[in-house]
Amino acid sequence: WQAHDGDLLLRNPAGQVYALSGPNLVPVPDLATFTAEGYTWDMVSDVPDSVIAALAKGSLLPQVLNTSALHDGDLIKGAGDKIYVLDGGKRRWIPDLATFAKLGYTWNQVHVVFDNVLNAFADGAVRKAS
Repeated sequence: WQAHDGDLLLRNPAGQVYALSGPNLVPVPDLATFTAEGYTWDMVSDVPDSVIAALAKGSLLPQVLNTSALHDGDLIKGAGDKIYVLDGGKRRWIPDLATFAKLGYTWNQVHVVFDNVLNAFADGAVRKAS
């Protein structure tokens, strides 16, 4: 296994995710930060603890607990099944998979956020396909 700058590593068995920044591993503190940084699970590699232990540890990435990393057009979902698109500072529910597909969205565009982040956005009109 060869590490590259920008790689993400999943430490076994604890499951701690790290971003590789230069020669240092930088712990990703939570799912909100993971999502806000633009990471996706297909970027995570499972590696043995020996690989993690051999690399220097850097400072923890700043934790994302607010909405500043999210912008109009972003797709978000909390713990529930509903997916929303951000529009004008509001969250607009996409009511079904047909609408989701008709609007050209893909699953890898959806940011999973903590419910407190989701609830920071007021509800807007339901998003319908044009």
